[in-house]
Amino acid sequence: MKKLLELINRAETIYNSKAGPEFKFNTIFNLHTKDISPEMKRLGIEFRWCTPDTTYEEDTAAFMSALQEIKKDVEAVVEQSRVSDTKEKENE
Repeated sequence: MKKLLELINRAETIYNSKAGPEFKFNTIFNLHTKDISPEMKRLGIEFRWCTPDTTYEEDTAAFMSALQEIKKDVEAVVEQSRVSDTKEKENE
């Protein structure tokens, strides 16, 4: 989960940068590098998201929206794990 959060954070940095829409799209989706989408696939992390297939900007925004939803879920699991670990240590 740590690697997934790192990828999502990297994607957010790219997406929130002042770079142009085509650069953001290519950096996130480029299939020939260790960019976000290909790296997620290499790690076996697949998820479905609805792409409008219209512009670089709209496709990237749709992908980021899906990633942000996943991030919320992953952070909730990580937080629950921390709480569980803390409780276990207190009971030792």
